[in-house]
Amino acid sequence: MNWYYEFGGQRQGPISKEEIDRLVVAGTISLNTLVWKEGMETWAALKDVQGSGVGEGIRCSATGRIFPAEEIVYIAGKPYSLEAKERVMQSISQTGALPSEDEEERTGPEWEDRDRLGFFPAGWQTTKSVMMDPTRTFSKMKREGGLGGPFLYSFLLSLFGLALSMGYQFIFMGVMKQSSGELSKAFGNSAGGAGLGLGVVLLIGIIGVPAGIFMMSGITHLSLKICGGATQPFETTFRTYCYASGPGAALQLIPICGGSVGALWTLVCFCIGLAKTHQISTTRAVCAVLLPGATCVCLMLLAISAGAGFSQLGGR
Repeated sequence: MNWYYEFGGQRQGPISKEEIDRLVVAGTISLNTLVWKEGMETWAALKDVQGSGVGEGIRCSATGRIFPAEEIVYIAGKPYSLEAKERVMQSISQTGALPSEDEEERTGPEWEDRDRLGFFPAGWQTTKSVMMDPTRTFSKMKREGGLGGPFLYSFLLSLFGLALSMGYQFIFMGVMKQSSGELSKAFGNSAGGAGLGLGVVLLIGIIGVPAGIFMMSGITHLSLKICGGATQPFETTFRTYCYASGPGAALQLIPICGGSVGALWTLVCFCIGLAKTHQISTTRAVCAVLLPGATCVCLMLLAISAGAGFSQLGGR
């Protein structure tokens, strides 16, 4: 029997009953999602449909996913899965309150729905949403759902930004040489050199960008733990960083200052994103983001001071 369900204001389907079960377990749809199957007079919430089988499990208040009754524990009278128990207890110890029950409303950003929206439209809409309204975007961001999708988004945009940066450098070199009366050499030597340089940069980017994404996410998550703000697993921090990096690459379109503006706005979006996805104060999120850089600066100053001290001792 074919089933249909509502998602993002549009009808999805037809799919099988087994696929409905998989979407519920994955958290893609909830018990309140409107569904319809052959024989029904009108659309109804999944939990109210006879034969849906959803009564066989209990919804976790933290994740919105369905679990067997034996995998559910009750905290303050609300059901939570065993896998979410640690996070719930951590939230209580840090904030004195249960985590927000908004997981079933977290379906964004648009990149998460790229199969329906299309690859390029979803990428563009996600970048625009993060850039123009990061607070709302990260308030609706799925905190779980895998690393692959967000990683692909960040990786492709980072390579795009690198290519733009090299392209602007090529144009700048050509203009400078042309103005000095070396027109023929300008687009001969500079074209060859810039082409080779672009290839080298992109090759380094293919290797370095993934390492940078994981390294930044890992360091920031560790910093969140130090600052007492890691209320969600590493996956949430990773996904937040990947989506926060979008504006940085897009702003590379601005000549000369685009890189600096993009880096600054990425930092701002990352702080806002961590505050919304980990549900912590903005101050704590800013401290977690700036802590690694401040630590490096302090270590560098310490090393310089130590070096200067040893130099003075050696000169005596």
